[in-house]
Amino acid sequence: MSENKKETNDTEEYQFIKEKIIAKKRSKKWKKILSMFGGTLLLACTFGCVSRYFFVASEPVVYKILGVTPTPTEAAGKTPIYIPSEQPDGSTPTPTVKGGNITPSGTAQASVSPTEAPAVSVTPEVTPVVVENTIAASLDDYIAIHQEIRKLATQVSSSLVTVTTVVSGVNWFEETFENRSSTTGIILGNNSLQLLILVPYDKLMDATRIEVDLGSSYLDEAVLVDYDTDYNLAVIGIDYKSIPEQILSQVTEAEFGESYYLVVGTPILAVGNPNGYMGSYEVGTITSKNIYHYIADDRLDVFSTSLEENSNGEGVIVNLKGQIIGIITHTMKDELSEPISTAVGISDLKSVIENLANGNDITSFGVVAEEMPEDALNDAELINGIYVNSVIEGSPAEAAGIKKGDIIYKVDETTIISVPGLHNDMQRRSVGDEVKVYIKRESQQTYKEVECTVVIGCK
Repeated sequence: MSENKKETNDTEEYQFIKEKIIAKKRSKKWKKILSMFGGTLLLACTFGCVSRYFFVASEPVVYKILGVTPTPTEAAGKTPIYIPSEQPDGSTPTPTVKGGNITPSGTAQASVSPTEAPAVSVTPEVTPVVVENTIAASLDDYIAIHQEIRKLATQVSSSLVTVTTVVSGVNWFEETFENRSSTTGIILGNNSLQLLILVPYDKLMDATRIEVDLGSSYLDEAVLVDYDTDYNLAVIGIDYKSIPEQILSQVTEAEFGESYYLVVGTPILAVGNPNGYMGSYEVGTITSKNIYHYIADDRLDVFSTSLEENSNGEGVIVNLKGQIIGIITHTMKDELSEPISTAVGISDLKSVIENLANGNDITSFGVVAEEMPEDALNDAELINGIYVNSVIEGSPAEAAGIKKGDIIYKVDETTIISVPGLHNDMQRRSVGDEVKVYIKRESQQTYKEVECTVVIGCK
């Protein structure tokens, strides 16, 4: 009887142990399920990342094939800076996206297609003013005019700031030194992260620190955002959220006009530090226009004023509406304009400023060229083309075999009539694009056809 009871207890103990083993098997089953779920989740994440990368990389190509212009969106928390530009025909372009970067759809002169005629500078018609009744002006009227001019200069100055560059180092006697120089900066606006300011690039070279005076004795340190040595332009930025509201209320974004329609004799103001003193302004007129300065892949329109040249002077030229129409330059001028203040027309700079402010890639071709007279084109049996004066060392043009003296007359299907035409064609392309360049090259007093493939680079 006791033996039967013992056998029964052994059986019950065995059954209890067996149940524990079954419980462990269920635990392994859950681990297997979790493992499968984790693997599926990992594969899903991997597939999502690969899909996202492919979508971003192929998006510009798809837009280009379909001919679709996407709407610009904010990226990385930044609001794009857009500078409106009115074309000579009166149209105002809307922002478009080039290779994922926001650029204006229009530029100074549109790229010329084979069926289009050369772009012609447009000058607005001036209706003669007939004075029927005269009113004697008094001294009070003269004072009132100057008060209005001073009011306008003050208004423009609210969009300008003093930028001081600090260069520090150690001299031969192992003594530390600090050199400071100031220039005028133009407020472009804020991209939600930084207050962006345009300054001449040569003023920032070798700077160890950049300080910006926003008024009311408020100084802030700025960082270099982007620059272009060919245009001598740079954009610096200040942490927007660190600027007190009271200071922000005193500064305004600069208003840009157009330099296409400038007329000799038009009254202007030079604001900033045109005579070397910060916060100064000068009154004058436009004395000449259609002065060209050629740089890599572009041609800039320069105009002169009645103001005297000052080697320490910087700033902007504005019309009587307070709109910036030019930036004072000391380097982009010819021999005739050496003793007078000269400015680069703002219309040619807008797309460059916009690209620098938004951190966009600026395409590079790599030639300094100029337009050709008709008789020179006839000698080459051409009706259009630009003459290559020099090829930038290490540029895409040099790598493709383009040489000094070549005549570029077509890029892919675009007929090149002027240097701005080449610039505009480069603006609508992206870094890495391959273009077929058609040139005429002189060889033994004759011209031969040459084709080159240029891979668009980045400055």
